[in-house]
Amino acid sequence: MNSQATIPFQPASLSDAELLTGLLHAGAQVDNFLVQAETLLQKFGGLRGLQIASRMLGKEHRELDDHCANQILIAHELVQRQLKKSLQRGITLTRPATTIQFL
Repeated sequence: MNSQATIPFQPASLSDAELLTGLLHAGAQVDNFLVQAETLLQKFGGLRGLQIASRMLGKEHRELDDHCANQILIAHELVQRQLKKSLQRGITLTRPATTIQFL
């Protein structure tokens, strides 16, 4: 039995490039893909620009292949659905503690 405790995965501690690498190439060798992710982020001016470019499949941005663009669109849709569900639950933010808990 391993005496060391396993450190849980904490995506909040990763850089944008590391997160993008995990999204686009989960389970693959990271080194080359991390460079690719950094290049994409620089080329499109960050996550927001990359998300906008992903909506132009096969159009203006040929340097963003369709697979990567689809993965970004899927991630965006998942976040939208999660936020929509949170809002539908009707959480009332009447106290600072409730607001902090919500965030």
